[in-house]
Amino acid sequence: MTMPVELIMDGQMIRQNFKQKHLSQNWLMNELVSRSISDISEATYACLGTDQKL
Repeated sequence: MTMPVELIMDGQMIRQNFKQKHLSQNWLMNELVSRSISDISEATYACLGTDQKL
């Protein structure tokens, strides 16, 4: 069973987790923009769920 992986904490990317999951900053920005967030620092918390979605 996979566990959710934290990607953003207090407006900061957790780069180690991005590398572990082979995710790019471009992917993250596209996901955030689709949720009306234009800058990573605006996101307090984000994780990759067990369904592999933000």
